Amino acid sequence: MSYSIVHTESSVGWGGQEIRVLRESKAFLDRGHQVTVLAPAQAEIAKRASDFGVPVCLVPIFKRNFRAFWLLRKALKRLKPDLVNTHSSTDSWLVAAVCLSMRHPPKVVRTRHICSQPSRSLTTRWLYHKAAQKVVTTGEAIRAQILKLGIPADHVVSIPTGINPDSYPPGSKNEAKEYLQLSGLTVIGVVATIRSWKGHRVLIEALKHLPSSHYRLLFVGDGPIRRTLQEELLDAGLADLVLFAGHQNVVLPWLQAMDVFVLPSYANEGISQALVQAMMAGIPVVTTTAGAISEVAKDGETALVVEPNDPPALRKAITTVLEDPQLARKLVTSARQFVLEHHSEVVMVESMDTVFQNLLPLRGKR
Repeated sequence: MSYSIVHTESSVGWGGQEIRVLRESKAFLDRGHQVTVLAPAQAEIAKRASDFGVPVCLVPIFKRNFRAFWLLRKALKRLKPDLVNTHSSTDSWLVAAVCLSMRHPPKVVRTRHICSQPSRSLTTRWLYHKAAQKVVTTGEAIRAQILKLGIPADHVVSIPTGINPDSYPPGSKNEAKEYLQLSGLTVIGVVATIRSWKGHRVLIEALKHLPSSHYRLLFVGDGPIRRTLQEELLDAGLADLVLFAGHQNVVLPWLQAMDVFVLPSYANEGISQALVQAMMAGIPVVTTTAGAISEVAKDGETALVVEPNDPPALRKAITTVLEDPQLARKLVTSARQFVLEHHSEVVMVESMDTVFQNLLPLRGKR
């Protein structure tokens, strides 16, 4: 049975959350469903939706005001979706308000992507329990935070973000380094939006004494603090140590060039797509216990894991991986198997389809 879905996204940035929305939308389109993404014109997800073949409708939902409410209501009345899947705070509140004003509102699924404890206020609890007919989280740690609000356990389900394993095969490290003009260097890489809590500064502090003639920190991604970070590195005389690759539509060659992948986040982290991609690509991983990371990164099994905001511990873990090839191979083997079993895109889409299908018999009821 086909059905129509609208995804709303008020965030104007770009990262794993927005990528999941578009990849999931594309998968449901391929299954024969109708899918439209509603987002502000200045949002990166609106600009990049065409790259995924996903229809987008421009609605100014980046602020909570009457104009956003009215234009969102108009869009939903025109599209007549069976389901609305909200993804950020602002669009979730706007959708909740619009649905209250409609005689026959669509069913609402709220997906929570970040690991940060929501407010325990009555209005927030209403948003997650009554305004949404189902809450999806991208990790069990995030689900636990929602349950702390007093939301019934059967109302909240964890569906981790999945990837297409075939898109991230292991490759020749030497060839990748040669292609990216990094031959002869030990490459320690991060693939993440460059924002404070992703921990780029922590990694720099951990490795700032490495000689740039032998090592390179590779930052793949863009974000709000990139320019500030570059200026700080220049002032500290460390500009040659860090290569800023910017946003890359295809990250595989950058991953394959890495001797170790590091995710030094210290807050808010769900299950990082880049971390899962690195594991699938056969790159040994060093990361932290922030958020839901530990659901994928098992210390000593699939990665080396340290506490957040601990540069000495981070440096020691990275050094251990670089100096112990046998350990690195063990981590890579276990990590790839774990990803294949638990984090494939097929599993994610099937699970989301189940959530949606279970709500469809309830259409028209309020």
